[in-house]
This record gives sequence, structure tokens and C-alpha cells, in this order.
Amino acid sequence: METSDAKTYTYSAVPEKNAEKPAWKTVKFWQAVSVVLFFACIALAVALGAFVASVNGGERSQHVTPCPAGLPVEPVNEDDPGLYDDLSLAEHNAVRVYMESQETLAIKPWNEAGFSDNFINAIELLVPEKSKALLFLDGRGDKPERQALVTVHAGGKTPPVVEEYVVGPLPNPARHVPYSNPARRSPIPWTSRAIDAKEYALIFPIIKNATAAVHDILKVCIGFPMMV
Repeated sequence: METSDAKTYTYSAVPEKNAEKPAWKTVKFWQAVSVVLFFACIALAVALGAFVASVNGGERSQHVTPCPAGLPVEPVNEDDPGLYDDLSLAEHNAVRVYMESQETLAIKPWNEAGFSDNFINAIELLVPEKSKALLFLDGRGDKPERQALVTVHAGGKTPPVVEEYVVGPLPNPARHVPYSNPARRSPIPWTSRAIDAKEYALIFPIIKNATAAVHDILKVCIGFPMMV
């Protein structure tokens, strides 16, 4: 204790018991922040998923929209496509019809299949082997056969799996063989599948119910609730 002419000063090393901590130093504050950030991450993931689902779930046009003026356009000869030209609409349709006609695969059309059925998830060009492509480009070999790689979500199997098939020859497919990538497991585990529009339709109602309690918090933090 120090004494001056008019004032007395008292010093103590013991903090006062009634002193309040700043809000940001409390456990409850950081717990609340963690909850808000967690649901914000979910909201962003769902928003991205909704965008992807809207693109994949839209109607597939039978007409190709021309590129805007000014962009270079390299025409593709559909009667004799290049080695790395993407599949044409006619080739896509031919592969889809062929695969859906194979009784042993039990593949249902996309618009009729449920999440627990077998359906085609993707059809893309199977790039030819590099050695065969180089022989052809050097004029020392035949043109590699044009083939498609088809990804099937086999939800109707027990246990469900993701299967891939090589389908060819294009444009008139007549055979399919299982595709095995030496860099990963084949068939692909069901838990490693790519989520598509069918699965989003099942996920959204669950997320909506789970986040109903934080509707106002999400609206304030990110500008919109999880689900409308």
C-alpha cells in the first residue's frame, strides 16, 4: 500500500472473483463459432451439389447449340472421327441403347431407375492405348478401334458396386467387357461412387430436417437458409 498526500493506492496480485472474461475467451463462444462454421460448410457443399444436380438433371437437348460468334470452331467428321474426338450424340445413344438391351446387366433407363437399381451413370470416350495411337499417327499401324467407357451404378446388386465396361466398336456397339484399372480397385466400392441427381433427391430432405433448427443462423451468416 502506498500513501500520498491526498490518496491511498492499494495493489493486489489476486484477480477479483467477480471480474468477467471477454466473450471471445469463453468456451461457449468458440463452441457457437464451431457450430456456425460447420453448418456453413454444409451449406456451401449442398449449394454446389444443387448446382451440379441441376446441370445433370436437366433435359438433354437433341440439338447442339452453336458456339458464340468469334470463338474458333473445329468441325468433327462424325463418319470418321479423330482418335481423341469426344463421342457424338449418335454414339452416346447407340451405347446407351445397347447396354440397356443386355438382360444380364439388368440396366434400367435413367428416368425409370431408382437409387437401388442398376443404371448408367456416365458414357465417355475410352482413349486408345498410346502405343497403338502412335503407330497409327506415324502411318505404321491401323487406326485403333473406337470404344466407349460406361460407368454403371449397380445399386441392385448385393452388395452394391460401381462397374465399368468397355463397349465397342463404335458407332455400332456389339460387345461389352468389364474394365479394370490397375491403379485402383475393380469393381469400384459403392462408398467411392460419384453422387448424382438421384442421390441428391434423397439427401436434400434429410439435410433440410437436420438444419431446420439453425435456419435463422444460416440466413444471417451466408444470406440464405440451407433449404427453401
